[in-house]
Amino acid sequence: NSTVQAAVFRESASEDVVLGDGGWLFYADTLEDFQGTNPMTGRALFCAARNLALLQEYCAQQGTKFLFVCAPNKNTVYPEFMPARYVRFTSERNLDRLLASLREQGVPFCDVRDVLRNANSLTYYRTGSHWNGYGSALAHDQILSALGRDSALASEAFTMQPHRGDLFEMLYPASSRTEDGPALAHARSFSYADDFHAADDQRIRTSSAAS
Repeated sequence: NSTVQAAVFRESASEDVVLGDGGWLFYADTLEDFQGTNPMTGRALFCAARNLALLQEYCAQQGTKFLFVCAPNKNTVYPEFMPARYVRFTSERNLDRLLASLREQGVPFCDVRDVLRNANSLTYYRTGSHWNGYGSALAHDQILSALGRDSALASEAFTMQPHRGDLFEMLYPASSRTEDGPALAHARSFSYADDFHAADDQRIRTSSAAS
């Protein structure tokens, strides 16, 4: 049913997935931000920035650095693959306004949008909502640079490996099709120091015999 709707009617069978151009899929929850409708209120922006400022104060008291990083929505980095019917009413994103508030409150942040957007290779999966291995390496290097550390992970060797996109799985749950995406060729060896459940655990601790 999903395949027929997409191929014949150019419509998504899932209200959570936007059918983009050229086989690209996008998360529907990002539409308001993409189009600039229902933006964050001034009060919401102030509260978000103030809470992050309090986190920074706490980290400073513990003798550690604080850095705010926001993973961009995929359609922020690749708007050209969004359907033309989704008109952008403003070019200013919620993230632009939040970063301005953070700047006023002296909270350090790292904006990875440009490095992901200007890369010479794709940085997100076509059928997923997440950045791929190359995109994560680029973000990794920029984040460490913002923290005063040297890193060149994105210059290492990558291999193409099959990946099952989360958006594709939502739209076509019966399909086993994957897409190839870049992943670091050199595998890192590490072990989990605590019980590990999923990548979205609140805290994940690892140890490694290497660096």
